[in-house]
Amino acid sequence: MESFDIDPSISKQMFGCNIEKFAAMIVNSGQYERCGGIICAMSILSDCQEMLQVDGDPATKENIRQALNRAKFLLMEIADGNMIAVAN
Repeated sequence: MESFDIDPSISKQMFGCNIEKFAAMIVNSGQYERCGGIICAMSILSDCQEMLQVDGDPATKENIRQALNRAKFLLMEIADGNMIAVAN
């Protein structure tokens, strides 16, 4: 996987975590090995749908925004050929 020079404070604000560590965690996960990156991104999007059901939590919108950014990052990595889309 390609290494990015993303400022940790920007990564934390944009993604809610260190995105390089997150991507490495995904690539080393059983779900990625079994299913590929598309399913991992879809799982994050499903989490966003669940979070939309939560009312009254001011942090929910920010958590959803960051999770959507993580899913978009994974999809971009797949599109760039840095991650597999579907496991064999």
